[in-house]
Amino acid sequence: MVSSILQKGILHPIALTISKGNPSVQDDCLPLIVCFPEEEQYWVMEADLLIRKIQQRGLYMNHTCGIDWASDHHDVSIVNESGMEVKRMRIEDTLKGYWELLQMLRIIGGDIPIAIECKEHLLISFLISEGYTVYPINPRSVDRYKDRYNVAGTKTDPIDAFALADILRTDRHKHRPLVYSSEEVRRLQLLCNEYDKLLKNKNVLEGQLFDALSKYYPLALNLFYANSCKILYRLVLGYPTYEQLKSVDLDELSRFLKKNHYLNPKHIEKVYRAVQESGYYHTDILDEVLSTTAKTLCSMLLVVTEQLKKVKKKIAQITKSHALGPIFYSLPGSGDVMSAKLLALMGDNQELYSDPAEIQAYAGVAPVIKRSGKVFRVVFRFACNKNQRDALTWFAFCSLQHCPWAREYYDRKRSEGKRHYEACRMLGFKWLRIIFQLWKHGKMYDEKVHQNNLNRFKERKLKIA
Repeated sequence: MVSSILQKGILHPIALTISKGNPSVQDDCLPLIVCFPEEEQYWVMEADLLIRKIQQRGLYMNHTCGIDWASDHHDVSIVNESGMEVKRMRIEDTLKGYWELLQMLRIIGGDIPIAIECKEHLLISFLISEGYTVYPINPRSVDRYKDRYNVAGTKTDPIDAFALADILRTDRHKHRPLVYSSEEVRRLQLLCNEYDKLLKNKNVLEGQLFDALSKYYPLALNLFYANSCKILYRLVLGYPTYEQLKSVDLDELSRFLKKNHYLNPKHIEKVYRAVQESGYYHTDILDEVLSTTAKTLCSMLLVVTEQLKKVKKKIAQITKSHALGPIFYSLPGSGDVMSAKLLALMGDNQELYSDPAEIQAYAGVAPVIKRSGKVFRVVFRFACNKNQRDALTWFAFCSLQHCPWAREYYDRKRSEGKRHYEACRMLGFKWLRIIFQLWKHGKMYDEKVHQNNLNRFKERKLKIA
């Protein structure tokens, strides 16, 4: 292996003589006789000692690594500083495959940056734990970069891996290495992502349940204050058809409702009266088919609702116990979920962001400016973290009831013709500047301080005018 490495561009071009010992021994273990002509010295050494000696003399070329990941395997390409591919391999998505990659990186030696098209993967965690710097590259950037030398549009996994490695070789300074926050914040980020997924799944299931009930059991949709409450799900599970519910007397219905924390006698009597006085048409075919669907959806909704409750509790515990948690709780309109999402967005590593513009672009609240000659356009930013944009927009909306200047800014934008979502996103842009300064300096939000800053800014503008 060492002889092939020396021949494939891992070392700078120097006069180097390599003599093999016993040919019957595997190549990886061969004793090597290496000559450094400028020093007129010779060594007989094993492969690992050879690597260390060469590394001490600064004879290594710089290398970059690209990994094209898949579900069951990963293609790896290692490129030297002259752009030549010195190693190509495919590893399995197992611990054995990870160790094979690590062994190759160690044999080549040096601080090898690694590019990959994702941010969360077990392989990434493994490489970072071993001390390597990982650069997450947007797949769109990789696709456009390949056009530099592949006009025909050929696409294979090895080509993608080579493109990733070559991106770091030529444009490493334009990409940000993956820097993790503390384990506590990483856990919070994952929990917030899972909370969003569960909430979306709950909304989908609620829509499916509403569709099923409206077709065969519309009475159930009109009995309670909302179509997304647990008592509705349990009612459908206990009395899945209109006929079954109408045959229940007041005592049985009262016991059922009280068991499910529906305790007000007036409300119980109101529900019973609505059931008895209703007159809905039904058919046996729809009752038989759709009642099964409705019961299945209600069972799933009860499970998802319970999981949401547990995840929300964990999120609140982490946020309240974190050193930066009080900063985000001090923001007007922020509760357990919003504070947690904002903490997950900012993290607790001060090296993540050096300027509020970076986080505004990452969170998708900053527009994209296109300027060419006489053409000037401001367009919506699509390439961003969608979950973080939703969180900031919702936080901006929640702050309207608790923050006078936010309400004033929102109303002004609405009067200028902006839609509700546009005005909230623009308010989120403003909020993120404030949040960045609070996060950077570890200060709580104070409405009076910000209002004084706004007044000074307005006075300065009047003086300039």
